[in-house]
Amino acid sequence: MIKADKYFLDTLKEITEKGTWDKNPRPKWEDGSEANSLFITQKLFRYDIAKGEFPIITLRPTALKGAFHDIEAIYIKQTNIIEEMHPSIKNWWIDFSFEKDGQHSIGQTYGAIIKKYALVDKLLKGLEENPFGRRHIIDMFQYREQAVEPQSLPPCAYSTLWTVREWGNVKYIDLTLIQRSMDYLTVASINPAQYVMLGMMVCNHLTFKTGVKHQWETFHTLFRTFISTINIWKLLSIYWRKRLQ
Repeated sequence: MIKADKYFLDTLKEITEKGTWDKNPRPKWEDGSEANSLFITQKLFRYDIAKGEFPIITLRPTALKGAFHDIEAIYIKQTNIIEEMHPSIKNWWIDFSFEKDGQHSIGQTYGAIIKKYALVDKLLKGLEENPFGRRHIIDMFQYREQAVEPQSLPPCAYSTLWTVREWGNVKYIDLTLIQRSMDYLTVASINPAQYVMLGMMVCNHLTFKTGVKHQWETFHTLFRTFISTINIWKLLSIYWRKRLQ
């Protein structure tokens, strides 16, 4: 069993045994009733990419192409407009959007924040010119922007912290991803895999720009981890499938 699978099963077990139910949740079912979730807090998952540890479970498929197109929309296209995103992810984002200027927008969040404050450019410049600095941070949770446009979707995986270490002639990058919540059974692999992709892009850029090899080393995620009521039966099916193997 790979590390990601063990994390996955251990976390599901912890949620069912030690989780608590939320109250007054934002999501509602079609009949207006509350869509409650069972959750735990302050989970830490660590992967050493250099050792071949990758955060994709083998127990179910992971939509890697769609995961990349999310990162593409946020950090490369730097957009908040659904029509500018890849067609494969539009159906996911459309539910969180509102109409603005004849298009569907998710508001001043994600790619819009990255673009407005040039966060990727500043990160890369900082890593190139002062790699051992302690202020290499991207933070997309901007209260002022959300106050200006209250319909904006609050970002979920909202902050990354980047640290550089040097060993021999290689610089290693450690990334900490901070995520406020996750529907764990649905996207346990997707969000971590997305930020491994982003980390690899940053390493390749820095190697090209500086002439010094940069290698991806460790990866951490921290978030409130929950299972929604609609996914409880999926959880039970995973448990039984593992027991019957």
